[in-house]
Amino acid sequence: LECPQPCRSNPLSTQRCIVWRAPSQALVSNMAFELSYKQQTLASAIIGSLLLWALRRKTRPSASSTEQNSDGEPASLLECIRARRSVFPRSYVARSVPPATMRRLLEAAMWAPFHGSVPPWRFVVLGRKAMVEMQRLTLAFYDAHWREVGWANGQHGTEADYQKWRAMTEEEIDGRWGPVSYMVAIVVRRQAGSRRLPEWEEAAATACAVQNMHLQAGAEPGLACYWSSWHDAARDSEAMRVFLGMGGEDRCLGLFIVAACEPALKDSRARRPEAHLSAEWRD
Repeated sequence: LECPQPCRSNPLSTQRCIVWRAPSQALVSNMAFELSYKQQTLASAIIGSLLLWALRRKTRPSASSTEQNSDGEPASLLECIRARRSVFPRSYVARSVPPATMRRLLEAAMWAPFHGSVPPWRFVVLGRKAMVEMQRLTLAFYDAHWREVGWANGQHGTEADYQKWRAMTEEEIDGRWGPVSYMVAIVVRRQAGSRRLPEWEEAAATACAVQNMHLQAGAEPGLACYWSSWHDAARDSEAMRVFLGMGGEDRCLGLFIVAACEPALKDSRARRPEAHLSAEWRD
């Protein structure tokens, strides 16, 4: 500390003496607290930096992953596409799919490409009660028309043959389809906007929307989906048109089945360019 008084040994001097005084106990405690706080802050910053470094290192693509996608294709997108698969009823488990999951599938569908100002797709999400009603409607249609249209997508035979198929199909309501959480009717609106576009474009856009749902399903652990064409004569009937609230020229392209499966369900698919890719390159 600097002495505020002139030096007593030389009153004419303008210099000040330096006086050392022992710090008080309170001052020592306060200094120790400030030092401890700074140390803790520094330690927290170091630990946070190390954790962030470790996280980035863990999520960084490996060298092999980079080599497999040397054409510049983002690995995450390609892996998502590869994860898309059809999972059929034999692999379903009795676990409900939350409505929030179904809403994510529909949000993914919303981002599919389309021409015009209004998308052509329309999805009718059938819960458990509505699914049973739709299947009862299917059976009622074939009861009235099996002699003309057949059953099981065009099979014909005797009444005994039909009754055998009918009994099996009715059992599937609570059996095969029992674990299903949603059946989503896929409807193409023939003219959703002011422009009348070619029908194939509207159907293609709707198929893209369904593919988006299927891609999102591949990112949801334990979610099982596939696109069913359903029973064609019943699907295209006037009774189904009324049930789904379709317009006069609208078409139903089948049902998108949404259920649950084991997250670790084995995927035995394989895709090889020589068998599954037909592409011609021209200079």
